[in-house]
Amino acid sequence: MGLNYGRGIGAKAARTKKCSCENPKWEVDEVRISINREAVLTLHCNTCKAFWDTKSRAAREYANLDRVPHPFKKTYREIFAETDASRVEMLEGHIKAQKHIIKEAEKEIAKTHREIDLLKGGE
Repeated sequence: MGLNYGRGIGAKAARTKKCSCENPKWEVDEVRISINREAVLTLHCNTCKAFWDTKSRAAREYANLDRVPHPFKKTYREIFAETDASRVEMLEGHIKAQKHIIKEAEKEIAKTHREIDLLKGGE
């Protein structure tokens, strides 16, 4: 954590995801929670200094799940469990909203069909 190499303007890591090593040695540099409620790990290769962001699903293979990353007070396992639960809640809300949109669209379709039938003379 807190490594300075490979950083560009504003001390932000250049997320290249390009690693020229035959055996990359990825280590976790930073952990953050995205707006989409996923844990995002910034990994760096100790050999070529490449940086890469990976989200919750793929990040599990790179993190020691029982380790507590700074500045969190929870293990990676707990962070992933919380972000997974939060993301499920968000996605279920998204499904509910989309179903409501579909229901409203179906009402509009039915209304339009009725109007077409009236205009055709009730065929």
